[in-house]
Amino acid sequence: MIADAHIHLFRHGYWRKRGLSPLGTTSDLAAYARFRRQHQIGQSLVVGYEGDDIDPTNNDYIARLVAQHNWIVPLAYFDENATADAVARHLAAGHCGIALYLEDAAAAARLKRW
Repeated sequence: MIADAHIHLFRHGYWRKRGLSPLGTTSDLAAYARFRRQHQIGQSLVVGYEGDDIDPTNNDYIARLVAQHNWIVPLAYFDENATADAVARHLAAGHCGIALYLEDAAAAARLKRW
């Protein structure tokens, strides 16, 4: 089985200030489904991301996808403001782990509080 070690899925597609995804679609899930078929990918580590105002509810969106797509192995997004309660809630919702996005040493130091 081929596994993809790191992808992102966003409800309305990935976008930045310059526009939509380079995939040319507003549906990351549909674009990735084609990619999975083409390359025979059986499982994917889906890394949540809620920064940069792309999708502030990306963790919840990915958790809902897990119920519909057995190829998704999800990690919930957290920054230095993570709390133990929030991590526990996302793990209970179906995430298999967390992805920490720490921009600098100061952010890492703030995370150490819990």
